[in-house]
Amino acid sequence: MAGQKGLLRFGTDSWSHFRLTTGKPCCEAGDAVYYTASYAKDPLVNYAIKICRSKVKETQQQFFHSLAVRQSLPVHFNIQQDCGHFLADVPTCLLPWEEEEEEEAEEQEPQEEDEEENVKGLKGKELKTEANRKLEETPTAGDINTSGHLKSRVVVITREVPFQTVADFVHEGVARHAQNPELYERQVCLLLLQLCSGLEHMKPYHVTHCDLRMENLLLVHSQPSNPSSPDLLEPNNNSSGAGSAGTCASFIAAASNATCPARLIISNFSQAKQKSALMTADPGTLRNQARLAPEIVTATQYRKCDEFQTGILIYEMLHRLNPFEETPELKEREYTWADLPLLPVRSLYSQGLQQLARLLLTVNPSERIRMSEARACLQCLLWGPREDLFQALGCSSTGPISGSTASHREATLQNWLDLKRTLMMIKFAERSLDTACGVSLEDWLCCQYLAFATTDTLSRVVHILQQPHPQPHSLSQAAQHQTHAHST
Repeated sequence: MAGQKGLLRFGTDSWSHFRLTTGKPCCEAGDAVYYTASYAKDPLVNYAIKICRSKVKETQQQFFHSLAVRQSLPVHFNIQQDCGHFLADVPTCLLPWEEEEEEEAEEQEPQEEDEEENVKGLKGKELKTEANRKLEETPTAGDINTSGHLKSRVVVITREVPFQTVADFVHEGVARHAQNPELYERQVCLLLLQLCSGLEHMKPYHVTHCDLRMENLLLVHSQPSNPSSPDLLEPNNNSSGAGSAGTCASFIAAASNATCPARLIISNFSQAKQKSALMTADPGTLRNQARLAPEIVTATQYRKCDEFQTGILIYEMLHRLNPFEETPELKEREYTWADLPLLPVRSLYSQGLQQLARLLLTVNPSERIRMSEARACLQCLLWGPREDLFQALGCSSTGPISGSTASHREATLQNWLDLKRTLMMIKFAERSLDTACGVSLEDWLCCQYLAFATTDTLSRVVHILQQPHPQPHSLSQAAQHQTHAHST
C-alpha cells in the first residue's frame, strides 16, 4: 500500500536501547499491556512495548504461533506488525495485572488457614504498597530494566502505538451513542470497515483469526497528512510527542469527537487458524489425507468463523449483548433472521447495520456473506448511494425492472459516481492550498471506495442491503466484480 513503511527488525541487542516515555500503560488489551517507548538510535519516533500477560511457557507457545501466522501475511494497514521480540526481565510495576491475580489467589486459599492468610494478606498489601511507590517514583522517562523485582516475560516491539481498544471506545461511547447516535454509529461503520479490510486481506492466505473480540482490536491515532507528500498517506502516531499520558488522553478525546475515530489494528493471533499447504508433493502427506473428512482437509469449519464473529461485534459495538449469550439456545437450533434481536433504529445507519449483522450471522456458513461483501456493504452505508436516490428518480433498487428502467438506473449510478469523484478531487485541490490541512483517514478510505467502485457493484450492493432475505449468489457476484476491479 502506498506510503506503508518498510519492515523493521530489532534484535535482542536492541532491547537496551529502548526507553519508556512514561511509567503508565498507553493501552491495556486482551493479551498484553502496551507502553510507549523511544529508541535511542531513532529518538524522534515512538514505538510500543507490548508485554504479554501470560506466563512465559504458555505465552511463548501462543506468541510463536501468532508470529508464524502474521509473518505469512504481507503487510497491511490494519494488521499489527512486529518489529522484534525478546524474552526480557520486566519490573513488576509494569505488570499491573500481576497484583490482581495474586489477590484473587489469596482469596481462594482454604479458610482453615485464616491466620496464615492474614499474614500473607498483610505482606501482600505491603508488596502492593511498595509496587505502587515504585510506580509513582518512576520518572516520566526511564530505562525499562529499572531496579526492583523482575519477572521474565515475552516482550514485543511494535511500530503502532495504541491509545485504547475498541472495548474502551465502546464503553466510553454509551452516553455519546444516546446523545449523538448519528455520529457514533458512523464511527462504528468506519471501524468495522477497517476490520473487514484487514480480515479480507487475510483470506487469500487461508488465515482465520478466530478470536475477534473488542479487546483484541486496537486503536491508533491517525494524524491528517499532507496530500503533497505521498509517503504520508498512511499516517501514524509515532511522533516523539505521542508518548505522554496527557497526549493519550487527547487522542481519546479526539477519537470520540472525530467522524473517523482512529486507525484500527487487529492484534492477538494466538487462536488463529491457517490452512497449511496440504497439497504438497510428498506422497505420504497425500496418502494420509485420503482418510480425512473433507471439512478437515479444506478447513471449512473455520472458513466463515471471522464473518460470524464480526456479526456479533456489530451488536456489541452498538451496546447490545451478544445474541448467543443473551439467548444461548439459539445455537442449538436452526435459527432464522427473525430469531435474532432487533437493533434500535437510532440513525440512518441502524437498519443497514442490522441487515449486515443478519447476513453475517446466517446459520448456514455457505449462505453467510464473505468478508469482501461485508466491506462493500459498509462502504455503501457510509458513502452511498442510498435507496432514497432511486426513490427520488422513480426507480426502486429492488424487484424486477424493465430494460429502460435498468438503463436509467445505470446512468443514474454513473452520474452519481462521477459527481462523487469530482467532489473528492475538488476537496483535495482546496486542501492542497492550505498547508495546515491534510488528507484524513476517512478521506483515504473513501478514495479507496470511489477508485474501484463500478455501476454494477454499486447496484448489486444497494440491492442486497434492501433485501428482506439474504441473496448470497447475487452478493457474491458483486464482491467478485469489485475484487476483480481491485486487481486491475
